[in-house]
Order: sequence, then structure tokens, then C-alpha cells
Amino acid sequence: MTKPIGKNQTDARIHNNKAILNLLRKEDMTQGKLAEKMGLSIAAVSMISADLIKYGLIKMSDLHLDTRKGRRPQMLSINGAYGCVAVVSLTDENIGYVIANMKEEIVYSSTVNNPDTIELKALYEVILDIKRVIDNIVKLPLLGIDISTPGKINNITGEIAQSPHFSKEITAQPNFLPNLFHRHFNVPVKITNDINLAAMGEMNAGWLGDNKNANAMYVYVGRGIGSALILNGKPYVGTRGYAGEIGLIKRQFGGETHYLDDIASLNGIVLELEKRGCTVTAETLAERYLSGDRQIVEYVDGTAEELGNALKDLVEVLDLSDIRLAGAAGSFGERYLNIVRASIARSANAVTVDCSTLSRDAGIYGAVSKAIANITAHIIEENEFGSETKAAVSGGTRY
Repeated sequence: MTKPIGKNQTDARIHNNKAILNLLRKEDMTQGKLAEKMGLSIAAVSMISADLIKYGLIKMSDLHLDTRKGRRPQMLSINGAYGCVAVVSLTDENIGYVIANMKEEIVYSSTVNNPDTIELKALYEVILDIKRVIDNIVKLPLLGIDISTPGKINNITGEIAQSPHFSKEITAQPNFLPNLFHRHFNVPVKITNDINLAAMGEMNAGWLGDNKNANAMYVYVGRGIGSALILNGKPYVGTRGYAGEIGLIKRQFGGETHYLDDIASLNGIVLELEKRGCTVTAETLAERYLSGDRQIVEYVDGTAEELGNALKDLVEVLDLSDIRLAGAAGSFGERYLNIVRASIARSANAVTVDCSTLSRDAGIYGAVSKAIANITAHIIEENEFGSETKAAVSGGTRY
């Protein structure tokens, strides 16, 4: 049941507008079904939905007549044609983007291989391609852009505090990346850590179910190691947005102290194996592991155990109930997963450990959902409060 909250009627109305949109993103509904789910009267839902129809965010189906049952109730649905959002993914694996309509349906996607360092030229190519696709293929107004990238992203300023895969010309100036896209598209732009977005995507896809108080962690093992925290059922990013950087945890491994990132990430594993005379790349590591290459299997098994030990400590500190692994953790297969599970199982706390089935797509789904939620909130508040809200949120790094 959704209850209206707020200091006044305007706050309650905004809350209920957002609640209806959240429900309609899952499925089309009648006003009666919405009223039942929200714990409101049909008359109240009718008034709220009338505002959303006026804003253009939802639409009502035409009346259908059934000769046996009389007039069918009208269905409310998200107006997918209102506009679209772009999600630009700049990961350590590839550069790509998707365009999604207001129903969170992906209407176009593009991915290219990612070099070790992202140069300004590659960003301009993405910008030009997005312009081409929106003008000639999607043909919907662009409402906002979300940029998903690894690294430490300051949640307050929107700046990239640390992300080694960008060239210096991109990171040298504060807010260069979001301002670049804002300058070319003149829409709100937000940059967010990719692992936080992936955790949101997993939650939207059903991870944690209806557990409103879950404490959980999403862990991505790639060229680096990152994680996202869910505390009391909600994403937790910390004071500045840096929470979840478990790669910076120091561990004893092989008789020496190392960062977890240097122990268990693909780059760290490859570097250590090279020191031992084993030539392998991040791209072929999982294949060699699954094929039974003895030297690689023995070393990767050790890193899996140490990753599990680090996660066991976090389970006990944060009282976690669920851990979801993604990236190479899934590519390495059941053997790797079971080693991680065995280490975590040494904790006194019961915890469910599984692998993502969405993998990198989770970040896209999370970013699309977040971008559309931010845009619709902006539209609602702008209609409620007028130009003051528009002026307050129209900068290059904020919705």
C-alpha cells in the first residue's frame, strides 16, 4: 500500500504522482486497480491520473465495448512517446549507449570495443551517433542523459574523483564529462558509478524480492573490483558517493599485504601470473581457467578464496543477508562461485550468495530506470512549482 506523505498537500500530490508512475511502469492498470494498490479511493486516483494525463506522462486507452459484459474499464499506461533518455556506458570493457522511451523500453543500442584509455575523440563519436539516431531513427525528444562509468564519482559535485581509464584531458577539468554532453544536447546530464547502477538494475529485476529491510551487496569482478551496498532495502552510496570501493581493502595474501583489487581483479591476476611466467590476458583468463590450465586454476582458486574471506568480514560487519556476484565471477563458473561461498560460509551469519544473470545489462537497466525516474520527477515538480524548479535543476550535472 502506498500512503501519501509530505508536509503539505503539494508534497502528497507529488508523492502520489510518482507512485502511480512507478506502478504503471510495471503494467497497465485501471484506476480501480491503482486505487487498490495505493490504498486510495478511485476518486482520488482519478484526480491524480488526470494531472499526469495533462502533463502528457500517461495516457488512457479508448473505451472498448463488450456485448456480454458491457463497457470495459479504461486502462492507464505510460506514454512512451513523451520522449526518451540516453544512457551512455563508459566501462572498462566497452563504450556504448542505449536510447529508451518513457516506458523503459530500449528502442536503440550501440556498442563498440573499448580501448584501455577513453580519449576525447571517442566521446565525440558517441555524441555524433546519438544525434544521428535520435534525429533519424528514434524521432523522440531527448529529455536527459545518464552516464555510467567505473570509478569514484562524487555524488555531491558530480565530478569524477578517480577513474583511471579516462585520458587526462577528460579528467583535468571539473565536471568536463557531463558538461560536454550538456553542451551538445542541452538536456540534464548525470554521471553515476556503474556498479551502483547495476545493483539498482538487479533490484528492479527482482533481486531481494519484497524484502524492504534487506542488507545486501552487489560485487563486480572485472579489470577492477567494485561493489554496491543495499542497506535497509535502499542503495547506500555514502557521504560523497564513494561507498562500495572494496578493491581498496588491504588483505594478507601470499605472505604480503595487498589491496584486494591487486589480488582478485582480472588485471591483478593477469599481472601476477605474468610474474610467474604464465602469459594470459584478461579476455582469455576465464577460458583458460575453465579449460583446466593447472597454474591458472591454482592461482585463481586462491584469489577466489581471498575474495570470499574479505566478503565474510563485510557480512559480519554489516550483517548482510545477500551477496550477488557479477562479471568474471560469473564467467569463471560454479567452481569459482563455490570457493567464494565456502569462505563466506565461515561467517556466523547466514547469507545467500549467487551470481547475476543480467551481468553488464544490469547497469543499463538500472541507469534507464534511474534516468526516467529523475526526468519524470522533474516534470512533475516543474508543473507543481513552475519556473523556480526548472531554474534550480537545469544545470549540466543535475536533473
